[in-house]
Amino acid sequence: SNNEYYNETQTGYSTLETYFNELTDNDLSTMMDDFWDAAADVAGNVEDVSTRSTFLESGKTLVDGFQTISEQLIAFRASLDTEITKSVSDINEITKQIANLNVEIVKAEAGGASRVSANDLRDQREVLVKNLSSIMKINVNEEDNGSVTVAAGTRLLVYGDTDYELTTKTEVIDDLNVQVPVFVSDSTK
Repeated sequence: SNNEYYNETQTGYSTLETYFNELTDNDLSTMMDDFWDAAADVAGNVEDVSTRSTFLESGKTLVDGFQTISEQLIAFRASLDTEITKSVSDINEITKQIANLNVEIVKAEAGGASRVSANDLRDQREVLVKNLSSIMKINVNEEDNGSVTVAAGTRLLVYGDTDYELTTKTEVIDDLNVQVPVFVSDSTK
């Protein structure tokens, strides 16, 4: 879980880094330097039309640079919202499958009529648990009856044959509407 978290964080920072385009000829700091240099030139030579024109152009370039970065950041935020919504859907599908496998494992190990090998079912469940842990940080405990309890922090995701679904809710954070994962049971409050 932690490894996946840090990989996603690194990917996000790398994406943001490309938007600011630093250490190139078209980066934000270069545009700001050009603007302040042009402002200093105008202050020293107010009468010169070409100096004033250069100052106006550097101002327009700086504004365009800010607008481009703003648009890219808004699009990036929207793509993150889409990823969050998809991840919530994936989490719900995985937890449902884990709960179903819990039922089958308990039956098989209790000598149920199907006589399906519980080891095969446990292997399937283990793969699902690993997949879930790559999406979010979870805690897993095996119960005496063979089922597993899966929790995210102090909240249950799977308990026996029951899975607790997530959904997304729009919240305003730092004046931005963002998708936040919440438990379905909490979203109706």
